Amino acid sequence: MAAGKTCVNPVSGLATLTATTEIGAPKYAKKLGTACTSLGVPSPCYTTTWTKKYSVAQKWTIWLE
Repeated sequence: MAAGKTCVNPVSGLATLTATTEIGAPKYAKKLGTACTSLGVPSPCYTTTWTKKYSVAQKWTIWLE
């Protein structure tokens, strides 16, 4: 998923980058009627929830010119 951040022009110097990657398992729930149509989708529809299984964080520094 996107981080929802806005990019700007880089400034010369050290920059630290951080990334987190997660793997999860989905669980689907069937919905009927207005639970779907109120969202503008036909019935039946499905909602999804996620359970995180694995996560790894990475962090590194680079030099920008």
